[in-house]
Amino acid sequence: MNLKKQIKLAKAVFTDRGHDPRDYSINNIVGPYLAPCLPHVTGAGTSAGKTWTTAARFEFLYKHGFLKRGKDKVLFMASDKQILRGNVFQQFDDFFKDVPASFTYKVVKAGDSSFEDALSGEFDILIAIPQTIDTPKKLEKLSVFNWVWYVQDEAHQRFFKATSLRIREALGFKHISLLTGTPFVFNRENMLSE
Repeated sequence: MNLKKQIKLAKAVFTDRGHDPRDYSINNIVGPYLAPCLPHVTGAGTSAGKTWTTAARFEFLYKHGFLKRGKDKVLFMASDKQILRGNVFQQFDDFFKDVPASFTYKVVKAGDSSFEDALSGEFDILIAIPQTIDTPKKLEKLSVFNWVWYVQDEAHQRFFKATSLRIREALGFKHISLLTGTPFVFNRENMLSE
Protein backbone atom coordinates (compact mmCIF):
# COMPACT_ATOMS: atom_id res chain seq x y z
CA MET A 1 0.00 0.00 0.00
CA ASN A 2 1.54 3.32 -1.02
CA LEU A 3 1.96 6.25 1.37
CA LYS A 4 -0.82 8.33 -0.20
CA LYS A 5 -3.34 5.54 0.41
CA GLN A 6 -2.02 4.97 3.95
CA ILE A 7 -2.56 8.67 4.75
CA LYS A 8 -6.09 8.59 3.33
CA LEU A 9 -7.01 5.49 5.36
CA ALA A 10 -5.41 6.84 8.54
CA LYS A 11 -7.34 10.10 8.24
CA ALA A 12 -10.55 8.09 7.78
CA VAL A 13 -9.99 6.43 11.16
CA PHE A 14 -10.51 9.89 12.67
CA THR A 15 -13.10 11.38 10.32
CA ASP A 16 -15.34 8.28 10.35
CA ARG A 17 -15.71 8.92 14.08
CA GLY A 18 -16.32 12.66 13.70
CA HIS A 19 -12.80 13.62 14.84
CA ASP A 20 -10.39 15.94 13.06
CA PRO A 21 -7.08 14.22 12.28
CA ARG A 22 -3.98 16.12 13.32
CA ASP A 23 -1.05 16.03 10.94
CA TYR A 24 1.35 14.79 13.62
CA SER A 25 -1.08 11.95 14.43
CA ILE A 26 -1.19 10.80 10.83
CA ASN A 27 2.60 11.10 10.52
CA ASN A 28 2.99 8.86 13.60
CA ILE A 29 0.79 6.14 12.13
CA VAL A 30 1.89 5.65 8.51
CA GLY A 31 5.02 5.27 6.43
CA PRO A 32 8.16 4.10 8.20
CA TYR A 33 6.28 3.35 11.43
CA LEU A 34 4.60 0.31 9.89
CA ALA A 35 7.93 -1.55 9.88
CA PRO A 36 9.44 -2.79 13.17
CA CYS A 37 10.69 0.22 15.03
CA LEU A 38 12.62 0.12 18.30
CA PRO A 39 11.61 2.58 19.70
CA HIS A 40 9.45 5.24 18.11
CA VAL A 41 8.88 8.30 20.28
CA THR A 42 5.60 10.20 19.94
CA GLY A 43 6.42 13.47 21.65
CA ALA A 44 3.66 16.03 22.12
CA GLY A 45 2.49 18.30 24.89
CA THR A 46 -0.12 17.57 27.53
CA SER A 47 -3.57 16.98 26.03
CA ALA A 48 -2.16 17.02 22.49
CA GLY A 49 -3.81 13.71 21.62
CA LYS A 50 -1.11 11.07 22.11
CA THR A 51 -3.63 8.52 23.42
CA TRP A 52 -6.07 9.17 20.57
CA THR A 53 -3.16 8.92 18.12
CA THR A 54 -2.36 5.53 19.64
CA ALA A 55 -5.99 4.38 19.50
CA ALA A 56 -6.13 5.49 15.86
CA ARG A 57 -2.82 3.76 15.07
CA PHE A 58 -4.14 0.41 16.24
CA GLU A 59 -7.49 0.88 14.55
CA PHE A 60 -5.56 1.51 11.31
CA LEU A 61 -3.25 -1.48 11.86
CA TYR A 62 -5.96 -3.98 12.78
CA LYS A 63 -8.58 -2.74 10.31
CA HIS A 64 -6.20 -2.86 7.35
CA GLY A 65 -4.53 -6.17 8.16
CA PHE A 66 -1.13 -4.99 9.38
CA LEU A 67 -2.03 -6.71 12.67
CA LYS A 68 -4.16 -9.86 12.85
CA ARG A 69 -7.11 -9.80 15.25
CA GLY A 70 -7.04 -12.60 17.78
CA LYS A 71 -3.36 -13.29 17.09
CA ASP A 72 -1.16 -10.17 17.29
CA LYS A 73 -1.19 -8.62 20.76
CA VAL A 74 -0.42 -5.11 21.98
CA LEU A 75 0.56 -4.20 25.53
CA PHE A 76 -0.29 -0.60 26.41
CA MET A 77 1.39 0.36 29.67
CA ALA A 78 -0.50 3.27 31.18
CA SER A 79 1.09 5.64 33.64
CA ASP A 80 1.35 4.54 37.24
CA LYS A 81 -0.46 7.67 38.40
CA GLN A 82 -4.16 7.18 39.11
CA ILE A 83 -5.42 10.22 37.19
CA LEU A 84 -3.36 9.45 34.08
CA ARG A 85 -4.16 5.74 34.21
CA GLY A 86 -7.89 6.50 34.29
CA ASN A 87 -7.39 8.98 31.46
CA VAL A 88 -5.95 6.33 29.11
CA PHE A 89 -8.86 3.99 29.72
CA GLN A 90 -11.39 6.80 29.25
CA GLN A 91 -9.66 8.13 26.13
CA PHE A 92 -9.89 4.73 24.42
CA ASP A 93 -13.57 4.48 25.33
CA ASP A 94 -14.20 8.04 24.10
CA PHE A 95 -12.36 7.56 20.81
CA PHE A 96 -14.43 4.46 19.98
CA LYS A 97 -17.72 5.72 21.45
CA ASP A 98 -19.60 6.29 18.17
CA VAL A 99 -17.84 3.78 15.91
CA PRO A 100 -16.51 0.69 17.71
CA ALA A 101 -12.93 -0.45 17.32
CA SER A 102 -12.14 -3.24 14.88
CA PHE A 103 -10.11 -4.84 17.69
CA THR A 104 -10.82 -5.71 21.30
CA TYR A 105 -9.13 -4.14 24.29
CA LYS A 106 -9.09 -5.19 27.89
CA VAL A 107 -8.09 -3.26 30.97
CA VAL A 108 -6.18 -5.03 33.75
CA LYS A 109 -6.72 -3.33 37.10
CA ALA A 110 -4.83 -3.90 40.31
CA GLY A 111 -6.52 -6.00 42.93
CA ASP A 112 -9.29 -7.63 40.88
CA SER A 113 -9.75 -10.67 38.65
CA SER A 114 -9.07 -8.82 35.39
CA PHE A 115 -5.56 -10.28 35.02
CA GLU A 116 -6.85 -13.84 35.22
CA ASP A 117 -9.67 -12.92 32.83
CA ALA A 118 -7.09 -11.58 30.35
CA LEU A 119 -5.35 -14.96 30.23
CA SER A 120 -8.23 -16.25 28.14
CA GLY A 121 -6.58 -14.28 25.32
CA GLU A 122 -9.85 -12.68 24.25
CA PHE A 123 -8.27 -9.30 23.62
CA ASP A 124 -6.06 -7.68 21.04
CA ILE A 125 -4.79 -4.83 23.23
CA LEU A 126 -4.13 -5.21 26.94
CA ILE A 127 -4.05 -1.94 28.89
CA ALA A 128 -2.39 -2.11 32.29
CA ILE A 129 0.03 -0.41 34.63
CA PRO A 130 3.44 -2.06 35.10
CA GLN A 131 2.78 -3.11 38.69
CA THR A 132 -0.23 -5.24 37.70
CA ILE A 133 1.80 -7.62 35.52
CA ASP A 134 5.40 -7.34 36.75
CA THR A 135 5.95 -10.62 38.54
CA PRO A 136 7.81 -13.57 37.07
CA LYS A 137 4.67 -15.72 37.35
CA LYS A 138 2.44 -13.20 35.55
CA LEU A 139 5.02 -12.50 32.85
CA GLU A 140 5.41 -16.23 32.25
CA LYS A 141 1.64 -16.54 31.80
CA LEU A 142 1.59 -13.60 29.40
CA SER A 143 4.57 -14.92 27.40
CA VAL A 144 2.34 -17.45 25.60
CA PHE A 145 0.82 -14.67 23.50
CA ASN A 146 2.24 -13.20 20.28
CA TRP A 147 3.25 -9.75 21.56
CA VAL A 148 3.95 -7.41 18.66
CA TRP A 149 3.64 -3.86 20.05
CA TYR A 150 4.66 -2.34 23.37
CA VAL A 151 3.28 1.14 24.13
CA GLN A 152 4.52 3.10 27.15
CA ASP A 153 2.58 6.16 28.29
CA GLU A 154 4.55 8.81 30.19
CA ALA A 155 7.62 7.08 28.78
CA HIS A 156 10.05 9.74 30.01
CA GLN A 157 9.28 8.52 33.56
CA ARG A 158 8.89 4.76 33.00
CA PHE A 159 10.85 3.48 29.98
CA PHE A 160 14.28 3.30 31.64
CA LYS A 161 12.95 1.74 34.87
CA ALA A 162 13.76 -1.88 35.72
CA THR A 163 10.08 -2.82 35.72
CA SER A 164 9.62 -1.69 32.13
CA LEU A 165 12.81 -3.41 31.05
CA ARG A 166 11.75 -6.73 32.66
CA ILE A 167 8.40 -6.60 30.88
CA ARG A 168 9.97 -5.83 27.50
CA GLU A 169 12.59 -8.55 27.86
CA ALA A 170 10.07 -11.17 28.99
CA LEU A 171 7.57 -10.54 26.20
CA GLY A 172 9.86 -9.72 23.24
CA PHE A 173 8.10 -7.00 21.25
CA LYS A 174 8.84 -6.15 17.60
CA HIS A 175 7.61 -2.54 17.89
CA ILE A 176 8.03 -0.10 20.76
CA SER A 177 6.00 3.10 20.88
CA LEU A 178 6.83 5.67 23.53
CA LEU A 179 4.34 8.42 24.39
CA THR A 180 5.76 11.45 26.15
CA GLY A 181 5.45 15.17 26.60
CA THR A 182 9.18 15.25 27.37
CA PRO A 183 10.98 13.78 24.36
CA PHE A 184 14.36 15.37 25.13
CA VAL A 185 15.07 12.50 27.55
CA PHE A 186 15.17 10.10 24.59
CA ASN A 187 17.21 12.48 22.44
CA ARG A 188 19.79 12.67 25.25
CA GLU A 189 19.87 8.86 25.62
CA ASN A 190 20.38 8.43 21.87
CA MET A 191 23.27 10.91 21.89
CA LEU A 192 24.92 9.19 24.88
CA SER A 193 24.65 5.73 23.30
CA GLU A 194 26.35 6.71 20.01
